Amino acid sequence: MYELKTKESELPIKELLESIENHKKREDGYKLLKIYEETKGFEAKIWGTNMIGFGKFQYKYASGQKRRVFPNWICS
Repeated sequence: MYELKTKESELPIKELLESIENHKKREDGYKLLKIYEETKGFEAKIWGTNMIGFGKFQYKYASGQKRRVFPNWICS
């Protein structure tokens, strides 16, 4: 059975944003984080190693397989 590679992580969001070397991109990341949290109403979570997702969505294939994904995201 296929296992989804991109999974929700417990890594701290700040750690990911602080790892962005470019000051302007890091600053933009914090701004986007604030905007998404305020407008979407979901807590941010890291997915995989470099994506910040907001909320969860589960869908089901005709085969019966289910997948859980994040509908809104920022990628570093």
